[in-house]
Amino acid sequence: MQERLVSIILPTFNGLKYLEKSIKSCLDQTYSNIELIIVDDHSGQNIKELVDSFTDPRIRYIRNNSNQGLPESLNIGFSNANGQYLTWTSDDNYYEKNAIQTLFDYLNNKPYIYFVYSSYLVIDQN
Repeated sequence: MQERLVSIILPTFNGLKYLEKSIKSCLDQTYSNIELIIVDDHSGQNIKELVDSFTDPRIRYIRNNSNQGLPESLNIGFSNANGQYLTWTSDDNYYEKNAIQTLFDYLNNKPYIYFVYSSYLVIDQN
């Protein structure tokens, strides 16, 4: 059975501080049939340079022509997604290695469920 594609939308606006770690947490998932769509909301930082440093073909980069805000950036990402399942994360969030697999398994084994979410751990700057 072919695995279903999961699209992860990662909007960012001047989020270079934690973005590399966030991208790595998406790419390092135990469930690997993903596409990662990074939506740069017209940042003043060079987000594209960081994104281009990754050679993973599962990454797609979109830059908004003007600052659209988070809801519109998410909508732009979702409208460009190819996955059967959709999720999103922030530039300062990190997935546990099995996060997508856990959510996927739950959705795949419960045909009457169409939406899942998970809890989170707060990590401070220290």
